[in-house]
Amino acid sequence: MNPISPTLIELLKACAHKPKDASLQKQLAECYFQMNQFEEAEEAYLKVLHLDHQNLSAKIGLGISFVQNKKYREANIILEEILKADTLPPEGLILKAYIAFLNNQIEEAKEAYFDALESNSQLMNKDFEKKLFKKLRKNLPAEERFSEIDPVMEDLDVSAEIPSENFSHIGGYLDIKKIINLKMVFPQIYPETYEGYSKNPGGSILLYGPPGCGKSLIAKAAAGEAQIPLIEGKVHEIINPAFGIPHQNQMQFYFQSAKDFEPCVLLFDDLDLLNKIKTVKTLKQYRPLVSQFTAQLETSKHEQNDILTIACTSLPWNLEEIVFRTGRFENVIFVAPPSLEDRAQILKTILKKFPNKELNFGELATMTPLYSGSDLEALVLHAVESKIALSIKRHQGQIVPLEMNDFKQSMNIVQASTLSWFRTAKQHKDFLKKVGIYKSIKSFWKNY
Repeated sequence: MNPISPTLIELLKACAHKPKDASLQKQLAECYFQMNQFEEAEEAYLKVLHLDHQNLSAKIGLGISFVQNKKYREANIILEEILKADTLPPEGLILKAYIAFLNNQIEEAKEAYFDALESNSQLMNKDFEKKLFKKLRKNLPAEERFSEIDPVMEDLDVSAEIPSENFSHIGGYLDIKKIINLKMVFPQIYPETYEGYSKNPGGSILLYGPPGCGKSLIAKAAAGEAQIPLIEGKVHEIINPAFGIPHQNQMQFYFQSAKDFEPCVLLFDDLDLLNKIKTVKTLKQYRPLVSQFTAQLETSKHEQNDILTIACTSLPWNLEEIVFRTGRFENVIFVAPPSLEDRAQILKTILKKFPNKELNFGELATMTPLYSGSDLEALVLHAVESKIALSIKRHQGQIVPLEMNDFKQSMNIVQASTLSWFRTAKQHKDFLKKVGIYKSIKSFWKNY
């Protein structure tokens, strides 16, 4: 609740004493407006206009108050009235810019806004500028939006591109997709809905689980699904003393780059590598990296940036406890090996490009419990290579379709790699329990 200023108290007393004084009522409305108390400002401006129907500045103040109170239809009506004036003051141009923006007339909004600033720079609204420039950039073709990369970014091997992958490339993981859709995909499709609920896009997600289960692919697909750029924060470069850039500066640079290209997805793969720096005695100055990372997360959240930060790790027991504290990541999600149905779909997708004969994908999925997506790819590759060798040896190189028996034989060589991960997780169960993630691992593991 805003504190009541002495000026406001005096104006309230004066207006109570002279309720029909339009000038006093207007001063009260402007006082509320300057204090960002737009509901009270709206009420006060209505009183002014009841006393002075043609007061242009009161109409403009009321219109902007309507916008701030999300009464867009009423704001449009006010704009139509003030546009009848011979000349529009800078404040009127601001209202025109706001309404044009809401109506997705972005070029008109830009023109009105900067015309207003040219006359009165005090009317600058940084929050509106941020939304305006984001829309302007989004309305450009993708190759124009993201082709110009800062030269420093090129030196750091940082790029901002829209990935070709999307959720159609990932089988299953419906719960994760739902969370990402709500955080970043739907805001691009229904911006007015999120604006109406005062909900900003973006957030932070930590994905953990066995290697090869698609954690980084999920992040890339999230950006592709939302049709926004992906920026990859390369943790291995942050911790590499030979790279030649102060580690803290580089960490900060990735987050700053994300701000420059928002809305976007910022991916930190292998986040656990940050802790390796702690074992290097000569780099004591770089020990606060994890703390700096979490601080950047909190800053992004506080600034309400349209950035979805996704961090991935296959070694959650190597992370600092601080990473798991409440408020660091909004969602901490276990990315398990694919389910029976998902394995069948993954195998079906992989085998589309290979000749095969009446394969029973359901049976193949049943025979491959705990196989990761990478394990399944390795299994298919081994079966294909074995079939090629057999074709050359017995069939003079003729194409012979893959059969169920080819995979059964390959399973003796290519086995589930996730077993060792679960065993290691069990060894670290005390830490994983402490940070609140062991329950999800145990819940999955008990079914096998």
